[in-house]
Amino acid sequence: MDKTAKKENKENIMGTMPEGRLLLTMALPMVISMLVQALYNIFDSLVVAGYDGYGVTALSLAFPVQNLMIAFATGTGVGMNSYLSKALGERRQDRVNGSATNGLFVITLTNIVFMILGVLFTGAYFRYLTDAQPGTATYSYGVEYLQVVTVFSTGLFFQVIFERLLQSTGKAKLSMYTQGLGAILNIVLDPIFILNPGDSLFGIPMPFGLGMGTRGAAIATVIGQFCAAALGLFLNLKYNREIGLSFKGFRPDRKIIGKIYSVGLPSIFMAAVGSFLTVALNKILTMGEQVTYMKEHGLSAANAAALAAQRLAGVSIYGVYFKLQSFVFMPIFGMNNGMIPIVAYNYGKRSKRRIMKTVRLAVTAAIVYMLIGFAVFQTMSGPLLKAFYQSTETEQAQAPGEETVEDPELQEQESISEREVILKYGVPAMRVISVCFLFAGVCVITISCLQALGMGMPSLLISLVRQIVVILPLTYVFARFFGLVAVFWAFPIAEFVALCISVVLFVRAYRKLIKPLDGFAGEVPANPSKEGALGN
Repeated sequence: MDKTAKKENKENIMGTMPEGRLLLTMALPMVISMLVQALYNIFDSLVVAGYDGYGVTALSLAFPVQNLMIAFATGTGVGMNSYLSKALGERRQDRVNGSATNGLFVITLTNIVFMILGVLFTGAYFRYLTDAQPGTATYSYGVEYLQVVTVFSTGLFFQVIFERLLQSTGKAKLSMYTQGLGAILNIVLDPIFILNPGDSLFGIPMPFGLGMGTRGAAIATVIGQFCAAALGLFLNLKYNREIGLSFKGFRPDRKIIGKIYSVGLPSIFMAAVGSFLTVALNKILTMGEQVTYMKEHGLSAANAAALAAQRLAGVSIYGVYFKLQSFVFMPIFGMNNGMIPIVAYNYGKRSKRRIMKTVRLAVTAAIVYMLIGFAVFQTMSGPLLKAFYQSTETEQAQAPGEETVEDPELQEQESISEREVILKYGVPAMRVISVCFLFAGVCVITISCLQALGMGMPSLLISLVRQIVVILPLTYVFARFFGLVAVFWAFPIAEFVALCISVVLFVRAYRKLIKPLDGFAGEVPANPSKEGALGN
């Protein structure tokens, strides 16, 4: 009896460990895991390229759907994480267990929806995005890849949820094992499932391979996800004793589900908005490239438009940036995922000192890391771009007598390769867009702090302002009147606006939710069921 009482009264590390060490303990495993995931995504595309270049295009087209599945899983996980950690700080075991079981319930429903969509609409999705028809390489590769990863997406959804359950109780190191297992299995299985015997991987001929192409890439992916999910379940049952995963007598609780999605739904919606923005940006960047050719080379509107549509240099530059910036933002996202349960737990515990010290440490770390990222992009944009566009690429110059365009205005411009154009405009564009790093770190941390306090709507508001109110119209105006490089100034401007809004909302939340905790540091509230919320 005495031992049981002692165990129940033992404080979670999120309420006792020194804040700096705690943030490092919680965040570092997730930072490492996210960087491994980023490296895997690049590796996956490189292996598929060794099989067939059309497969890379198919994977790129499938990525928005995969990203949407990840968004639903992580959004649900973030909402569950925030609510569960707060309940843990309040020592409300019924809410701790309820948030876990209801989170698993809604993620199961989400999984079923994506499985049905994968069976019924994969072909229509690829026909809508491209002119590819059944039987063409891009269509066939895309459909066979996307159908596998959606129909067998159970591993993805439950891997994410089980990882968030571990993180919500301070066991972030264990979640690193599940993410690491999934990524490592993918890396090992990819060449085996994708390539044929004799196909080259980094210039080395493969002695064996199943030659399944993109279907093999999908199978390797889902195997990694299922294994990671199984390990996540095992780790939760064996080591996560603070959560009871029992469905005996379970009934969905609409109030808990509502609390989960009040924080998680904005994250999901932001991913959908981001997909829409990417499609729109591709058109705007091409228009900016057209305007640049008109201004700098005196081409007619029709010829400039034709050349821009042929090269798609702006789209390529933005694509390279998007891949590279993940290595800047991933550690920040990992840190904020580690910070959310700490802030939520100590908000439930009513410890103002621990909340504010954690936030200050996270902001400082974010600023320092983003400054490093900014310096790298400012000084190494050229080498970074050249890594993606090697000098061995086939030049587009045409020999005399072989030109296919009669218009003499275009002949000189068509002799310049796509690589040369990308390097010419990409280096200044990368330097311009990296200015957003100076503002983004603080913005990400303040938004995450609001989520930890149970405030999901501000993050949705900030995302809409950044992407729809600022980026979309500004990129159009800059492209229309100033050209390609100017388009990228919209991103740091939008990030600065988002920073101002997030700071104002955080100050407001501090005054209404955190500052009143002064007289209750370390105490459990008298009425823990009463939740202060701002904007919910």
